[in-house]
Amino acid sequence: MAHFKFPRTRAQDDPPALRGTLYNGRKTPVYALAWVCKRPEYIKRFGDFPTLEYDIERRWSLHVGDKYGFGLAPYIEIGEDGNIYCVAAYNLRPMYLDLPVNDPELLIASRHALKIQEKDEHTLKWYKLPLSWVCEVDNLAKPEVEASASE
Repeated sequence: MAHFKFPRTRAQDDPPALRGTLYNGRKTPVYALAWVCKRPEYIKRFGDFPTLEYDIERRWSLHVGDKYGFGLAPYIEIGEDGNIYCVAAYNLRPMYLDLPVNDPELLIASRHALKIQEKDEHTLKWYKLPLSWVCEVDNLAKPEVEASASE
């Protein structure tokens, strides 16, 4: 019998089970519903990396007001591939799995807070955490490589 492995990605409309749920004798890992953006390009959208998380939280609260708490605020993860993973939800609580499908306003608010652009939309998927595996995958957004001094 082959050893079961959870998929590295899942479609946006195919959320994983809650983290820890048993499936084929294994516990479901943490997944993040996220857009993938090239790091240098993404940082330019905000202008200053050290204040990035503060800016995201501020934009989140301005967009949603009191409807959602900061527990549902979007978050960024940096993958080992150098890309920024702009997280709208995790599979940590039942409400997180329902919101992206049943409450499109949450995704709209996350898009706004994270400054997601139209060219980023095709990358919105559930990504298995930790993101150490992303260096092995060719179909995600490629980080920009700085030109060498010899060129």
